[in-house]
Amino acid sequence: MTPTCASHYPAHDGWRAHLRAMVLLSAVTSVSYVCAAQIRSDLPGQASNDESAKRAAPAPPYTEMSPEQLVKCVPELKALQPAQDQQPLRAFLSKSGARVSDFLQQIVDLTSHEEITQENLDESGRTKSSRHSKYNYLVLLRRSDLSPTPEEYRTDAKGNRVEPGGLDQGYALTSGFAFACLRFLPGNQLNSTFRYVGTETVGRRNTYVVAFAQRADQGKPSSFLILEGLAIPFAEQGVAWIDQENFQIVRMRTDLLEPLSVSQVLPGSRGQGGLDQQTTEVTFEETRLLGVASPLWLPKEVSVNVVFDRKRFHNEHRYENYERFHVSSKIVTP
Repeated sequence: MTPTCASHYPAHDGWRAHLRAMVLLSAVTSVSYVCAAQIRSDLPGQASNDESAKRAAPAPPYTEMSPEQLVKCVPELKALQPAQDQQPLRAFLSKSGARVSDFLQQIVDLTSHEEITQENLDESGRTKSSRHSKYNYLVLLRRSDLSPTPEEYRTDAKGNRVEPGGLDQGYALTSGFAFACLRFLPGNQLNSTFRYVGTETVGRRNTYVVAFAQRADQGKPSSFLILEGLAIPFAEQGVAWIDQENFQIVRMRTDLLEPLSVSQVLPGSRGQGGLDQQTTEVTFEETRLLGVASPLWLPKEVSVNVVFDRKRFHNEHRYENYERFHVSSKIVTP
């Protein structure tokens, strides 16, 4: 059984945008949640027959946590200066949303060099096995009468479309980070709740920190676990770091809003664990391309932590040398 985790957003501003895709390629130990991004390591390694007994009571979404609670779930916020009120939030969303709209108007077919480190972890988070791969990473816009649809995939040095090994080799396959900002697109903001958390310095940039959580009562699901041909929706939450000078999203982290139990959706999968953690951290970098009027902010580094079916995985992605992709280049599909 090869599950796939994918995220999609409904069409807005002429876009039907694929945000991120993940293929989880292995199966592991019992886990429990304190918050959506924390996995407890004090539980026995053998699975219980009662899935509900494995999980602690779910924490509130990030948008309802106190600053102290949020820092425990998102350690990257250890230098957070808490916000005094929510008055600036509307302006932050408006201005960052305008930046995302501009990104979609400027985006072109792209290629870059991608390096991936995949790790299979034990129950304590130590690396059991790992491997390092290099690819050409492509983002192509398939244009139709309805809306542009981005496709993201990898090729080898000869132009053959490839993917890193998966289920048979014990690793997770992760991709699709170029459009992580789309949840801040003005037409998509109704699908989430937002909270101004405070300020924090990221590198040399002073940023506003905004937490978000997907709303279950409005809009279409944005993320799915594709298992045995069935798309199982799940909700996400996260944190965005927004540059105080230009309102560009420079960093984003997403987590599950709550764990996803596969056995509740697929009765035949009884005994199989679900998706207990999917934490994705994307760092964006300003990229200038010939013939593109405005700089594009594209993924530079990505870290992904996954727990699926009680197995743990960690992937690191690094992107360099973005260029415009020309249709004369060779791509060979299987």
